[in-house]
Amino acid sequence: MIAVVVLVASSAWLSYNISCCNHSDDQGGDALPGGDNSGSISTPAGIGVPVKTLIGTLLFDDTHEIGRLGDYLCHLYFQSSDTASIYTRMKSKWSKVHGLDAVYYRSPARGSDSVIVIENKVNGSRYKGRQLSDDKIRDQCYKLHDTRSSELAETASLVIGAMNGRDGLKLDRLLMEHDLIAGKTTRTRIASTGARIPFSRKTRDVSHRLRKILISRVDKGRYRRA
Repeated sequence: MIAVVVLVASSAWLSYNISCCNHSDDQGGDALPGGDNSGSISTPAGIGVPVKTLIGTLLFDDTHEIGRLGDYLCHLYFQSSDTASIYTRMKSKWSKVHGLDAVYYRSPARGSDSVIVIENKVNGSRYKGRQLSDDKIRDQCYKLHDTRSSELAETASLVIGAMNGRDGLKLDRLLMEHDLIAGKTTRTRIASTGARIPFSRKTRDVSHRLRKILISRVDKGRYRRA
C-alpha cells in the first residue's frame, strides 16, 4: 500500500493534465480512510488477526484494519501542535483500501514548497523497495485520476506536477514505520528509485498517545484482547 483537506495551490496545478499519458482504465470507488499493509484477504469473522502492542496482543478484524491504524498514526504525526499549520492532508485513496497511504502539501510559508507521499508500515511489515519509486507513484496517480473524483484528480495533478518539478515544487517520499510494541514511529526518506536514503531515519516516541488510542478502541469494541 502506498500512502489533504484544504489544498493551497495555484490554478496551474489544477489544470495540469495527466489524462494524456497512457495508463490503465482501472477505476475505484470514492476514496476512504484505510490501508492494506500485507495484501492478505480478510480473516473470517470471530477469528481476528493477532497484533502485538504495548498493551498486549489485540485481535484486529483483518489486515486492512491494521493498515488503517498505521494511516491514522501517520496523520497524528503530521498534525501535532508544532506541524499542524504546516501540512495539509489530501485525499489519496482510489478505493476503500488502495491508493497512496498519505499525501501532504507543505506550505511554502514554513519552509520549502513541497508535496510528501507516504508509505505506512506497521510492526515490521516489509517495505518493498520500489513502492515509493516514480513508476509506482505515477501508476497510483493515474488510478486516482481515473476515479473522476475532482478531489482525487487534484491530488494526482499535484503529485505528478511535483514529480516533474513544475514551478519549483518538489516531491518528497517518506516511509513511516509504526512499532506498536515499542510505541515509536520512525520516518525514513526515500529516493526516486524507491530505495531508502542512508542516515535519514528519525524516530519519535508516540507511546503515550498510542496507549490511549488502543485502550479507547478496545473499550469501544473495535479491537479485542487475545
